[in-house]
Amino acid sequence: MNNINSILSNEVINIMNLKQIENELKELITQIIDSIVMVLIPKENTVTCINVAQDNKYLDSATTGFYIDGNVVVTAAHSLRNLYNEKVCLLNLDGDIIEGSIIDVDPKWDLMFIYSDAVHTSIPLRDSLIPIGSFVIVCGSAYGVLRPFLSIGIISGSEIKANIGYGLVEGLLLVSSPILLGMSGSPIIDLNGLSVGMVIAKAFDANEFSLAVPSTRILYSYKILKKYGKIMHIVLGINVLSLKNIITMLGLQYGLVISKILNPNLYKFCQLCEGDVLLSINNRKMYTIEDLRLALDEALLNHNILIIEYISKANKKVYSCTIDDLAAFTTSRFF
Repeated sequence: MNNINSILSNEVINIMNLKQIENELKELITQIIDSIVMVLIPKENTVTCINVAQDNKYLDSATTGFYIDGNVVVTAAHSLRNLYNEKVCLLNLDGDIIEGSIIDVDPKWDLMFIYSDAVHTSIPLRDSLIPIGSFVIVCGSAYGVLRPFLSIGIISGSEIKANIGYGLVEGLLLVSSPILLGMSGSPIIDLNGLSVGMVIAKAFDANEFSLAVPSTRILYSYKILKKYGKIMHIVLGINVLSLKNIITMLGLQYGLVISKILNPNLYKFCQLCEGDVLLSINNRKMYTIEDLRLALDEALLNHNILIIEYISKANKKVYSCTIDDLAAFTTSRFF
């Protein structure tokens, strides 16, 4: 009898715990939905947003977006087919239409930042990569349907490459979460309510998986946009590989192997060679390829200089070099 009572008591506790989790998820989802908009891009800048919302003949494309900072919305850049378009229309899930304007586009990460005429609840961006295996929620607006579409999945992979929008996009997350047409630009939310990425496409032509830009890429592109009034990136001109077996054989705890040098300007400052091991940039240690991206973005934001430490493949000695002319390595969008 005592065993039966104990089992029943545990079942009641488990049900109560599930109910608590369900209620917390519902509250989180409500907050997410409030920050979601449908981004409608008109065929011409002269068309009114009311026309665009009411008649598809004025609509060039539609996607999902979400607020990240008061008046600022982020979405997928590949939805912008007319590169000279400046005007967008933002339709929230209550049916309210708001005018917006494109601030800038970052083709490197398929990002478009939009200024909205209305201030809105924002979803905070996670400032580090989410670990593989983490549970996430995807929330977006399917094409032609003014209702939220939700799916739950896990982060299944990272450092995925795919041809999307304006070219090859690297460093993508693979998410085991299905998406519908129109859900590019949807936020991916962790259980703490932080955006860990943004959907930009389904993966491998399979609806069960989607590809996403990590939140760190959104966050740093937005920081650069706020500082300079436009988005730019340092292109060091090297390809690197994360080869832990080689790093371990060298007795190191971190480092990225340089597989190819693409920018001849690099030789003016550093005698780097293919096979050398990149150790750090501005004291940020290179544990992952994402560390390289972060170091280059931080250099634009904070340092205006690159101090590179590396190990030579030829003699296994540690060297340091300094790049104090970032202009030769900095590019903005190509249109």
